[in-house]
Amino acid sequence: MWYYSIETKGFYTDKIHTDKQIPRDAVGITDDEYQQLFALTCQGYTIANEDGKLVGVPPDYEKQQAAHRKRRVEVLLAESDKTMLRIFEAVVVKELDAEAPEVVAWAEYRRHLRFLLNRGDFKDDEIPVKPDYPPATN
Repeated sequence: MWYYSIETKGFYTDKIHTDKQIPRDAVGITDDEYQQLFALTCQGYTIANEDGKLVGVPPDYEKQQAAHRKRRVEVLLAESDKTMLRIFEAVVVKELDAEAPEVVAWAEYRRHLRFLLNRGDFKDDEIPVKPDYPPATN
């Protein structure tokens, strides 16, 4: 017999798990139900208990896309740290003017990325294009 726990979001079977290992909230399911529910979880569905019956709930595509955009902006911001450090070094040793257009462009780029992260809801076309690298920072 198979079991599914909403709390742990996990499948259990009495062939492997003892009664103590199977969560209290686990619902018993047949082999066919297990196959169907497992296939749905592989497609991004979550499992919900609706009136004692386990059903697959389709993924919220917009939420997934928003999470992907947020992660992309976080990565862009983290990647830009290296460039900003090189800009800072070049300014300190006077290889680059702190007010050079490329330096200002990078500062504005990072400011915009942080603004998007703070706002939390944005579309792909709002993510700024990475500016050109300033000379002496490659």
